[in-house]
Amino acid sequence: MEGRAARERLQGQIDTIGHIMELTGCPSVGIGVLHQGQTIFEHFQGLSDVTRKVQVDKDTCYMIGSLTKAFVSASCGILVEEGKLDWAEPMATYIPFHQKNDPVIAQRACLADALSHSSGFPQIDISWYGADGESILDPGDLLHVTSHMPVFPDFRAKLHYSNWPYALAGRIIEAVGGNDASDGWGGFVQKRIFDQLSMSRSTTSRADLVDRNFAEPHTVLSSRQPARLPVPDISSKTITGAAMAIWSTVPDMLTWSKAILERLKAENQHDESKTTTSRVAGRSALGNDGKDGDHGDLRGVNNGYTDSKRTQDGWPARTTDLTSSEPQMDLKMSTPGEAVRKQENPLRQVLHITSHRFPITDDTVHENTYGFGWARHQIPSCHLGWLSINGPQKCHIIGAQSQPRLLLYHGGQVTGYLNSIYVFPETDSAIVVLTNAQSLGDCSDLVGQALVQALFKMEPELDFRSIAASISGEHLLRFDEMKTEYESNRVPNTKSPDLREVEGVFMNSDIRVKINVSRVGNENGRLEMRLNDRESQRHRLQHYHYDTFGFLPESRDEKELRCLVDYGSYQQFLLSFVRGEQCEITGLEWVMENGFPPLRFERLSSD
Repeated sequence: MEGRAARERLQGQIDTIGHIMELTGCPSVGIGVLHQGQTIFEHFQGLSDVTRKVQVDKDTCYMIGSLTKAFVSASCGILVEEGKLDWAEPMATYIPFHQKNDPVIAQRACLADALSHSSGFPQIDISWYGADGESILDPGDLLHVTSHMPVFPDFRAKLHYSNWPYALAGRIIEAVGGNDASDGWGGFVQKRIFDQLSMSRSTTSRADLVDRNFAEPHTVLSSRQPARLPVPDISSKTITGAAMAIWSTVPDMLTWSKAILERLKAENQHDESKTTTSRVAGRSALGNDGKDGDHGDLRGVNNGYTDSKRTQDGWPARTTDLTSSEPQMDLKMSTPGEAVRKQENPLRQVLHITSHRFPITDDTVHENTYGFGWARHQIPSCHLGWLSINGPQKCHIIGAQSQPRLLLYHGGQVTGYLNSIYVFPETDSAIVVLTNAQSLGDCSDLVGQALVQALFKMEPELDFRSIAASISGEHLLRFDEMKTEYESNRVPNTKSPDLREVEGVFMNSDIRVKINVSRVGNENGRLEMRLNDRESQRHRLQHYHYDTFGFLPESRDEKELRCLVDYGSYQQFLLSFVRGEQCEITGLEWVMENGFPPLRFERLSSD
């Protein structure tokens, strides 16, 4: 009876879904809902390709972006269960990893650090993901780049969301996975997860599917009309593919969600056989030999650690005595025979994987934390949506007057696609929303939250049509706001250097990025930059002020059509040339991530 009523409430959202799609410009959406372990709702609407006018259906494949991270974490869980990996063992045990800028990271950073985004790595995605969706670094550069790139100074003290640690996890899977990983981490996921769960339309490389039933990538222009984009140059064979490369369908993602829920329940029941305390997911002990290695109870504001002190084994020093009624869960290797085994479900260590590791924020009294490829929220939460381009909607909180619920959540963004997954362990429920546009606001996030609200009859009932209208309007204005900030920070009437002075080749050998700066033709009034000798990576340079040049696109549509989605601040569009003691140009500085120090590029040649 409850299932039928829930299905009717979800069907009642179809008009709202259509309005959200129209407001955000999203060409298609694929939706699936599990409740009490059963599929109760599927809905497919819109076009997979606006140029070919092809309708989506249940077999349409979407690129799921960062939802890939949970599959990589699950692969690690399988290998931990088999004794081939240890959550707490330094990554350098498995691959030739070091970190020249922080020896502690080199010595201590383990798989648990990588998967929980607590290893100190920044994003700097524009170092590898170029214009037109092209990967501009070779996968063979991964270990060099991650070993040499600058890092944040707060290892194991703060969450820094980054794709690089998951790329390293993929390399570790390849190193220890044996024959199952002979084709890399992607081959392991295929053999050990997709094949065993009969996820027949899921793949780590688009080329592996024989038909053309793909939702093609789009952006949304200022006219609110969708436009085609190039297919992202991301797969299991590209440098950060392990963070975002998977393609899948709604039915396959529901199969995945059900496997997660079943395994959580099985492992929880097994855990209850050893303790009288039940839980959905417990605390974790990441340190070796019992040294202050646990994270403590991260559901409150104070997690009991300082940012300035570390214990001998590298974990933040504890300043308070944290206690919890929940049993501790050792992250050391489990004995394979101890696990509850179901032949049809290959997943292992899911309780570990979905446990809380780090708070995503300090301004909350509810749980808002990150595990291994999954965020955990106790809703109502003003932080739900932080992994969406919409960001946390602190003025629009679903279920503000409803019963609190534990939610496992992730967003998946890659150029031309925005996706969301919500898993509720207490009711065996899951909601999957896949879309194929870098739209005016995240359609998948809006639709997903509207469906969560309807599924659980949450109060007060929010009007997601008006919320979508507000968010889409904000996204339309973002480029104009960036352009205004760009202009307002320019110092007017400064003299441009002679363009012949700044011509040359500039290199950051740490991240393997080269910048060629040259005049256009024989003109003295125009410059351009080219990244890593790739013709597709040309940008016009215009004098900004003093010795700084900018390459901000002329319009929002140009920025979108060139797939420059990772340029979120005006500073990222500026190159500041640096002079030496003789006033000669010796290098340049580029802010490649907002809030992170600029990276220095040394001049190699003036030819």
